[in-house]
Amino acid sequence: MSTPAKSNQNTVIKKKPKAKYVKWIVIGAIVAAVAVAAIIILPKVVGVLEEQGSSMAGSDDKKILIPYSTASKMTGQKSVSSFYIKAAGEESVDTAISLVKSFLLQLTRDEDAYEVRNQSDVLDTMSHVKNTMSLLLAGIAAISLLVGGIGIMNIMLVSVSERTREIGIRNAVGAKRIHIMTQFLCEACILSVVGGVIGLAISFGAVVLYKLFASASVSVNWGVGLAAIAFCAVIGVLFGGYPAAKASRLQPIDALHTT
Repeated sequence: MSTPAKSNQNTVIKKKPKAKYVKWIVIGAIVAAVAVAAIIILPKVVGVLEEQGSSMAGSDDKKILIPYSTASKMTGQKSVSSFYIKAAGEESVDTAISLVKSFLLQLTRDEDAYEVRNQSDVLDTMSHVKNTMSLLLAGIAAISLLVGGIGIMNIMLVSVSERTREIGIRNAVGAKRIHIMTQFLCEACILSVVGGVIGLAISFGAVVLYKLFASASVSVNWGVGLAAIAFCAVIGVLFGGYPAAKASRLQPIDALHTT
């Protein structure tokens, strides 16, 4: 009776690695809305960030925050490259910066090993850029108004030339200068206001499209829109004044003899 030889190979049982998963998260407002609408299963949500909207500084509405320990396991990175500190108030910002610098200097013993940035510096830079852009846009708007006003004046001058006999007939039947001048001023004003309404409608459509495709929180200030329409009326009166005055000064005999 033979005995089977024992195998010298040892059986190695490998332990199945634990799956890496996120136990809990904090999500932004847009992520929460999408998750609810699309019925997306997420880990345990312990908080939803307050909706901030989008800006040049960014937004947290589309972010998902996970614990630092979980992020370290997932990425293998054990160090922190940056972190944010919020001061208790605006008056304590400088004090908070001094305390942070003292703590980091004591921790690293090297001033070149870290950098402390004040968010107000970034805001000042953004404000400067915003002011520059506002001046640039104001200059473009002023040039556009000038060109548009000259266009209205040319159109009204052509209208006066084509309606010379009509002006002569009105003068002959007793129309006064103020009547003819008021007529052409009203026409110039209406022409300018119609152009302003069309521009406002195009702007509203552009804002709606941008809001749909960029998922940004933007809106139309109707108070500014009404002010723009009123300003268009003023432009029409200013640039329509010369053609209206020219029409009102026409003599009935000269106007009726014009072919």
